[in-house]
Amino acid sequence: GLDVLEDYRPGPRARQCVAAAELTMAQSSGNRRRIETPHGPDFGAALPAPLATVPTQPAPADRLQQNFDCVVMLTWSKWHTEPRSNRYHYATRFARLLPVIFVQPFLPEPGFAFEETDIPQFTILHLSARFGEEQSALLDRALRERGAMRPLFWVYCPSFVGFLKSRSRNLVVYHATEDFFSMTETIRMANDTAVTELKELFGRTDLVIAVSDGVRRSYERNGCAAPILTVANGCDFDFWHDRRGFAPLPTAPRRRVALYQGGIN
Repeated sequence: GLDVLEDYRPGPRARQCVAAAELTMAQSSGNRRRIETPHGPDFGAALPAPLATVPTQPAPADRLQQNFDCVVMLTWSKWHTEPRSNRYHYATRFARLLPVIFVQPFLPEPGFAFEETDIPQFTILHLSARFGEEQSALLDRALRERGAMRPLFWVYCPSFVGFLKSRSRNLVVYHATEDFFSMTETIRMANDTAVTELKELFGRTDLVIAVSDGVRRSYERNGCAAPILTVANGCDFDFWHDRRGFAPLPTAPRRRVALYQGGIN
């Protein structure tokens, strides 16, 4: 889980983001990076007692809680209607450790509203749909109301770039789930303004999490200079297995069966 970080050496600003990346990459709470001295595991035995113990790093979850007081997910998703995706899994896992504010910008009029959910420490923030200075001021006000002083911004929607420029003291992780630079006339995940905003966001991003090596290479080719880690999407096996998705369909005369792979909206 954490092995991919062994060769990653972040700069001073991005160092805090590693705790978030390590946490999401860990396969279980037992995953810890092993710390050894350059002299071997028995080197400490010959040292005086104060030097015999090599200090270990705090666990990723501990460092996340030390550096941040909440995770603010800036999305263009609708929590209640979007199929389960990496946004669901990252949000619910973060919520086990810190309050999560899931921002979705679809209100027709200027304003914001919090919606509590049945997931502990997980809150939806409904925000006005028009991006700009007014929306940024509303989002800033909403976060102050919640007492969010040290948020980690976990970004899916590059249209929030204007707001993020005003929060230069906070850490920003962009979760690259799509290759917006490979869109065609028939395959489009967003409009062309998203590409422009994403390139602008590259200059404000401290760390990028790419869902595949192909996405990572595309972002690097298109000007992303921030550190990039590839963290592939997983399989929601428990959700599938509990609903007996493996059970064969009953045979019925003249019944047609469709097999579909991909997202369903």
